Amino acid sequence: IKMVNSSAQSLGLNGYKVSGTVTTGRVDTVSGIDAGDILFNGKNAVGSTPAGDTATDFATAINGNTAQTGVSAVAYNTLKGGAIATGGVTSGFTVNGTDVTGATGEDLVKNINRDVAGVTAVLNSDGTIGLSNDTGSDITIAGASAGNAGFTAGTYKGFVALTSADGSDIKVTRG
Repeated sequence: IKMVNSSAQSLGLNGYKVSGTVTTGRVDTVSGIDAGDILFNGKNAVGSTPAGDTATDFATAINGNTAQTGVSAVAYNTLKGGAIATGGVTSGFTVNGTDVTGATGEDLVKNINRDVAGVTAVLNSDGTIGLSNDTGSDITIAGASAGNAGFTAGTYKGFVALTSADGSDIKVTRG
């Protein structure tokens, strides 16, 4: 039997994990969710309809009812790119509407961190770039040269991590 490294980091799962926490998939359309549509342990998950369609909006609505459910939410976003083209990016790559260039992965990371508000970039050990935020805001990649930076153009929605105040299981059901 050959054992391989199966740590979260080796699998590219560098998100925000806390023991006893459940994390959603990418949060898309939540503004139509009303009190009673989703239940945590048999109680209304949200205190009011989310204000918009971001992970941040969903987490805020969940936290508005934490006193009833005992469940709190934290929104975040993370995105891992692929291989960076030789020569990097000279033009045609934007992150959240800001143009970014760089001859190497290190240059791209430095320039993203300097120029793009609300996004943190890291150079992964495999030479790819990881983007993240701790707000759950969308990360939007655009431009004809997005592939040169290792990304596919698109809007990447955030995630929501749910935590039970007493450490017990969280049973999520449809209302």
